Amino acid sequence: MRTLPGSPERARHPGAALSVRWRRLVASGLIAWAFAAQAGPGVHADRIVLGQSAKLSGASGTLAGVQYRAGLLLAFDQVNREGGVHGRRIELVSLDDRIDPVRARANTRELIERVGVLAMIGSTFSNTVLGALPVLAEHGVPLIAPYTGVGDLYTGRHPLVFMLRASFDDELSAIVRHLGTVGYRRVGIVHYAIPMGDALANDLRRRLAAIAQGLAQVLPMALASPDPAAAAAPVIAGAAVHCVDLMLLGVSGRDAAEVIRGLRTRCPGTQFIARSLVDPIMLRKELGEHSTGIMLTQVVPNAARGEHPLVKGYRSLLARRQPPSTMDPTEFEGYLAGQFMIAALRQAGPQLDRDALIQALEHTAIDGPDHYRLRFARGERVATRYVNIVMLADGQRWVD
Repeated sequence: MRTLPGSPERARHPGAALSVRWRRLVASGLIAWAFAAQAGPGVHADRIVLGQSAKLSGASGTLAGVQYRAGLLLAFDQVNREGGVHGRRIELVSLDDRIDPVRARANTRELIERVGVLAMIGSTFSNTVLGALPVLAEHGVPLIAPYTGVGDLYTGRHPLVFMLRASFDDELSAIVRHLGTVGYRRVGIVHYAIPMGDALANDLRRRLAAIAQGLAQVLPMALASPDPAAAAAPVIAGAAVHCVDLMLLGVSGRDAAEVIRGLRTRCPGTQFIARSLVDPIMLRKELGEHSTGIMLTQVVPNAARGEHPLVKGYRSLLARRQPPSTMDPTEFEGYLAGQFMIAALRQAGPQLDRDALIQALEHTAIDGPDHYRLRFARGERVATRYVNIVMLADGQRWVD
């Protein structure tokens, strides 16, 4: 007797239920395959591929690229252990650009054209990020959370760039407000001998004039020198002619450490303040007790204190490392960027492509301690203006 699909006789057949289940599994597999086939670059059935071009080696001494990448991986590895995002694990492919704009541009092109990433994340430093912008625009690839605060990225002219940190301008504003309350009279600046460094010195001069102060010293320094101590020598000699009360460091890495090392001897009364790209862990390693008292702006909260889930989660992951590692603000910034990216990928849903990600980024928010929040308004590309000033204390501590 012929039976129709769904009839009682068919349901009682021993292989009927198995056949129905098999067809459903095949159908669901075909749907998943179809979604994967329709998805854009970097989106696979089992993984999402992101790219990073960062300084992972080189002579300047800054470990920011390594630390930022470590923070991203802390967040991504954790979510991968929990099953990923919509069943896909997050894979980060990082290439070393050594703060070379030409190499950064080539890295970005390779990650987009050969690796086929969904998006770029955590690219480091101003010249290299700016150098890669034409490649991003050519392919319509978003860049999330670059590790720089260069002003051009905060103007709205680059809709594919999503900033998760306050700008250098925001940090300089916080520094000048601090100067106005503390009362340093003679202020100097060390900056890189490039147009952006000249612009920083001119901006500081203008801001000091607004509070009736002058800029007593302007000291240019060579960028990316293979010998930071040699590059710092003429700066130290020039600064020692008339020691200032406060020196703003517009340089980073070992360049900053060598300037401080020399001036601690030649100008023992000079205090130092620097923006967030100067790494406190590196300063402690390079200078030891001579790093105590240095002031730094920070664009993320102090992860050493508080019970907010984000900082507790970060500290818990550090404690599980073997050996356990100390808290690092650059790594914590990368961790927060990773958490924000995870939230955006969840918001985008399983049918993921670059357009869906960009739309999701505009509707994603995460909250942290100390009034810290990452959130984009529709059409906006700056998620936070948070700046805090800390001072390096004894041991591995810094205080707000």
